[in-house]
Amino acid sequence: MKLPPTCRRLQVLAAALGVCVTVGFVVQFLPCRPRTHLVFLKTHKTGSSSVVNLLHRFGEAHGLRFASRVKGYRPGGPPFDILCHHMRFNLPEVQKVMPNDTFYFSIVRDPGTLGESAFAYYRAIAPAFRRAPSLGAFLASPGRFYEPGARGNHYARNLLWFD
Repeated sequence: MKLPPTCRRLQVLAAALGVCVTVGFVVQFLPCRPRTHLVFLKTHKTGSSSVVNLLHRFGEAHGLRFASRVKGYRPGGPPFDILCHHMRFNLPEVQKVMPNDTFYFSIVRDPGTLGESAFAYYRAIAPAFRRAPSLGAFLASPGRFYEPGARGNHYARNLLWFD
């Protein structure tokens, strides 16, 4: 007897769920050690400040060394354990101050929802956003509202280009 397509899909879904549960059960018994050499590329409007807060608490609890400023850094000194701030990512430069076994990670966000969030969040700061009656009007004709030299208008640029 041939099953209808809906039933076949449910069988495949049930099998996939079974595999996931089995893998999850087995993985919980594998040894796990926290990583202590981390680079978190902090990005705008992605919830990354919450991750940085967690990394700071983790690092302080484990006595780890944070990379923070160029001022006071001496080349050839001991590498840092955690780097977790806004920066323009430059791998060769980061590798100069971080150990070879460093784990690198970040958060990315859908560009559409990022644009909506940035428009609402920076509306009081960016003149281009204040002048536009809505996000739709701004997107339809950004040049009509955006003046490159106006103070605060850098927030009206695509934040993903910076990050």
